[in-house]
This record gives sequence, C-alpha cells and structure tokens, in this order.
Amino acid sequence: MKKVLLLLILTIILVGCTQFQAGDNFVDDNIKVSDKKVDKPIDNKKASNSPTPEIKTINEPNPEAKSTPETITPQINDNFPTITTRVSPSNPNLGETVELTVSSEDDIGIKHLSFESAKAFVEGSTFKVFECNLQKTCTNTWKLIPAEEATYEILIVAVDSAGHSVTSNVKLEVNPARKIVSKCGNGFCNSEENEQSCPQDCYIAPLFACANNICEGGESYESCPQDCGVSNIIGTTRGDGACEPGEDIKNSPKDCTIINPKCGNNICEANETTITCSADCEQESSVEEASCTSNAACGYKKACKGGKCVSVQCTSDSHCTGCKRCSSNRCVSCGYGSAGFCTC
Repeated sequence: MKKVLLLLILTIILVGCTQFQAGDNFVDDNIKVSDKKVDKPIDNKKASNSPTPEIKTINEPNPEAKSTPETITPQINDNFPTITTRVSPSNPNLGETVELTVSSEDDIGIKHLSFESAKAFVEGSTFKVFECNLQKTCTNTWKLIPAEEATYEILIVAVDSAGHSVTSNVKLEVNPARKIVSKCGNGFCNSEENEQSCPQDCYIAPLFACANNICEGGESYESCPQDCGVSNIIGTTRGDGACEPGEDIKNSPKDCTIINPKCGNNICEANETTITCSADCEQESSVEEASCTSNAACGYKKACKGGKCVSVQCTSDSHCTGCKRCSSNRCVSCGYGSAGFCTC
C-alpha cells in the first residue's frame, strides 16, 4: 500500500513539472497576449556591483541658431591723400618753360611727390621726387622745358606716411617753336634784342677809357692824368647834364653820376629834358618855326634840324665867349696851352 501511494505522488509531481515546462510555449486561444514587451526584473545585486557607465554629452550645432559675430577692435582711420595738379601753359611752344605745380593733402602726412615722363626734358630728366617730410599739406613746382615737339604724358604720384598713393595724369601738347619777327634796325632795342643780336639798336659805346690818350667825358686830370690835363676842365659847364671831357663824378657829380652818352650832341632826345640835359634842350624853341632844308633858312642861333628851325647855342665861333669855339652848334672849350694862352 505504501508503494502505491509513493508511486501516485511521484506521478503527480512528474505531471505537474511537465505542464509547467510546456507553459512557456503554449498559449490558450482564450487568453489574449499583450504586444507590449515585458521588462525583465532587475537583479539588484548585479546592478549594485556593476560600474556606472560614463555619459558623454555631444553638442551638435543647431542649424536654426544664429552665430554671434566676432568682436573687432576699431583702428584709427588713415585716409588716402588728395592730389591736385596745374600746368602752365598746357600747350607750350618748343623751348618754352612749363611750370608743373603739384599739391597734396593727408590727414597724417605726405611722404613725397614725384612725376615721371616717357619723354625727356631739356635738362635730361624723366623722373623727379620732392620730399615733403610728412607735412600734412605739400606743394612743389617744377620748371621744365620740353626737348621735342610731341605729346608729353606725365604721371604724377603722391605718397602718404602709410604708403597710400594717389596718381594724376597730365598731357602736354608741345607745339613748334615760335618764330620771332626781328625788328632789328628800327633804332630801338626791344626786349628780344641785345647788343650781340642787334648791335645797331643795342650797341652802347664806352663812355670813356682811361689811357687811350683822349680826354673823354667822365675823365679829369685827377681821375685819369694819362689822358687829361688841368686845362681840359676849363670851359666846361657843370650841372648842364652833359659829362664833358675834363669832368668826372668827383668834380661834376650832377653831370657824371648817371651819364647820358647822348647828352651834349645838340639834339634834345626823347628821354632828355631841360633838367636832365640843359646842354641840348635848354635853348630849344618852344614853338617850331617853318620847315627848312638848311641852316641858311633859319635865323640867329638857329639851326635846321629834322626839317625844322630850332634854337641852338651857336652856329659860328662868334656866338661863343671866352676860350670856346662852336662845334656842332655847341660852344666847347678850346683849352689852354702850356704858356696859359687859349688855343682857339
């Protein structure tokens, strides 16, 4: 009986174990199984002993976020320089001087001004520099003479202290050389003539030359004893504007300080008056008489000059007094000999 009971108990135990194992794979049709995943229970012992994993945070860029601009420290402004040019004349003739004026301004300072030309000027230059020594305003004028008949293209540059440069271009149209119409021979020495180019208009005869054995105006026995003696000053008229032989700047300063070489030729020149040259102009008639062709047509102490009768100092020796004679309608000193007698 005990064996039967023991066998029955074992049978029940075996059947129960078989149903328990089949429960994981068998589902009853009447039981609804949830789709949700069932989390397994956490083993607290294992969780407490396992190390905590390191959590890393990755900052990913947000495409919608606006980036903040980088802050830049402002710097002091350094403006470019300004430049102005002036050319006079802009269309010169060959051989004429051209003035090239360049001005520049800068807020800190101008280093230098310069110009460069493809064609050379008379002095041979094609490039020149003017140092401004960092002045805020700098101006310079170059005087240039074109060497050929052509178009001159000139590049002008201004450079400031920071190395900033500005440029300007200038053109010169050089025309043929100007033709000068000569007026030589008209009796007037104009600005385009000189003693070498037109001696007939501009020749100035030497007033006097000491040691040529001729006593001339501006010489006396004191200043040039080689030419003049004491007797030469006798008969001269001091203060009449004519620097006569025997008179010099010492004894006749009114006549010989500013010497008029034509004073004393008995012709009242255009630049002569009764004050500056009374020897020629003091006795000239204020009213011109009738026209004439010779002295014979004129009256006492009058001579025919320029077709008119004019008053003169003398027309013969009888019109002169003292030791003087008439020479070219003027009373001049004859001088005295060694014995003291008049040589007239």
